[in-house]
Amino acid sequence: MTALIAVTRATVASALLLILGAASSPAFAETRLAATPLPASTHAPSPLSATPLAPRAITTSAPAATALAVSATDPLSGSSDASQPGLFEMAPTAGFMGGSALIGLRASMNYHPVNLELSFDQVMGHSATLYPITLNAVLDLSGAARTVPYGIVGGGLFLTVPNNSVGDQTISSVGLAFGGGIRYYITPGIGIRFETKQLFTRINNRADKRQELLIFQSTSLGVVFAFG
Repeated sequence: MTALIAVTRATVASALLLILGAASSPAFAETRLAATPLPASTHAPSPLSATPLAPRAITTSAPAATALAVSATDPLSGSSDASQPGLFEMAPTAGFMGGSALIGLRASMNYHPVNLELSFDQVMGHSATLYPITLNAVLDLSGAARTVPYGIVGGGLFLTVPNNSVGDQTISSVGLAFGGGIRYYITPGIGIRFETKQLFTRINNRADKRQELLIFQSTSLGVVFAFG
């Protein structure tokens, strides 16, 4: 009986030594590591522990911001080239000079604030028709693009053509004109203008054989067409 117990103990001790030797070997360690499952945090990060992305700042480029600012404003309130009236203007007009009807045409080149204008009028009187043809300098008194008050001064040729008297000749004289008015642009290409002027000229009085100073006052309203 004692011998059997001693043999059993020796067998168990040998088995334990074999198990411990296998466990300490490198192959067993690699097999154990391969079989050991990774923690849950290494497989997939927790959505709560993820670092949030910083919000992206939305920026607008300078040209785009400028375009939006221009489009949001009145097309005639700014001072850009696109909102200014054209370089050339044509304006048919109608009005009165004294008690006679007047029709005319204005053609101008706009240099802002000084413009150059050619004016042609026809004044239909009872006994004669007057044709003032003047070259004028127009000074804009405001930098606004929509409403522009202005002063005007110029001079040119005045032709007086008799209507009823047979044999009377056309009288030509040199005259001066000055006055002022206002232009109002509905769009950069279309507007209206109101103008009043004083015209001075001298003519020869054949009966008295002397020169007479004639003064006329004209008032007119016209439509402005700007282009170029």
